[in-house]
Amino acid sequence: MANLILSELLEYDPTSCSGLRWKVNRRAVKAGDVAGGLNKENGYYHVRIGKSLLRAHRIVWSLHHGEIPEGLEVDHIDGSRINNQLENLRLASKAENQWNAKKLCTNTSGVKGLSYEGSRDRWIGQVIVNGKLFSKKSKHRDKVEAWLIEFREKSHGEFARHQ
Repeated sequence: MANLILSELLEYDPTSCSGLRWKVNRRAVKAGDVAGGLNKENGYYHVRIGKSLLRAHRIVWSLHHGEIPEGLEVDHIDGSRINNQLENLRLASKAENQWNAKKLCTNTSGVKGLSYEGSRDRWIGQVIVNGKLFSKKSKHRDKVEAWLIEFREKSHGEFARHQ
């Protein structure tokens, strides 16, 4: 949606739960009301404009920095999909955004990319960089965990997330 239209309808407000407020009266909402609602299925705030359902963090970014370049996404630095504070948002490639993703809810080790293979009594650490899988296996958890953290810091840089 064109940035000009967004700036006419919405304004950034860090005190709003979505990060946005309406600038104009619209059907059931008044100027100054919080814009958007939380989608419980995917955890993002969304704003409906006409027939379009837009993610609030993308609107916040666009209002301040203009159009999001093709091939880039807006990443939540702290990993929280509901924290749409401007200072918590940055542009990222799809891979960088995935590097910054939190560990899966099925992870029982507490460390992203670390799992235990009970049948072989060993720990396995896995990291993906540019579509290539790197792994380390050892009977010693601390060695694999240290490798994961070091490798991820080196290869993912500011987008490295360990938890």
